Amino acid sequence: MLPVMPASILPLDRLPHSGYAVNMRIRGYMTHEQLLTHLAAACATAGGQSAWAKANGIGAPYVSEVLRGTRLPGPAFQKALGVERVEFYREIRK
Repeated sequence: MLPVMPASILPLDRLPHSGYAVNMRIRGYMTHEQLLTHLAAACATAGGQSAWAKANGIGAPYVSEVLRGTRLPGPAFQKALGVERVEFYREIRK
């Protein structure tokens, strides 16, 4: 897994309260783990990682690296998945 999670993808345990994650998913947001599940399902539907990669003009090794957590999906990869990265800010407690 990546040593530092980007600010745009918040892990569930860092969200303000547990109900927030459910609301985020309903509104179309997902965590990094949910994105990986979405990618794995898309690959399975396409007939495997190589088939999904070929159908979307992305290298098969890149798909594998994203699924293993050693790379983040870039703009073309996000477009193929139908997602975009967004950033969140949270209030710092004083």
